[in-house]
Amino acid sequence: MKEAAPSVKPPPQVSVPKEDTPAKSQISKKSHANLGATLITIGALSFVLPLIGFQFSILAFFGEAAPLVAIIMIVIGLILLKF
Repeated sequence: MKEAAPSVKPPPQVSVPKEDTPAKSQISKKSHANLGATLITIGALSFVLPLIGFQFSILAFFGEAAPLVAIIMIVIGLILLKF
């Protein structure tokens, strides 16, 4: 009488997500949009706050160049929101 050969099951296939999955790119776009919105807000507020006697301490570091830095922050924020 022949013995039945033991049945060996192959290991389960594990799906490894690729580096460029849609979920990762959506997270990346969302984080860029959040950073862009933050930069636009800080840049815009840096023009309004001095009217009421306040200033962001990080922009106070730049002294007379603070308005230029604020404009650069707004432009970078718009670029991050666009792309």
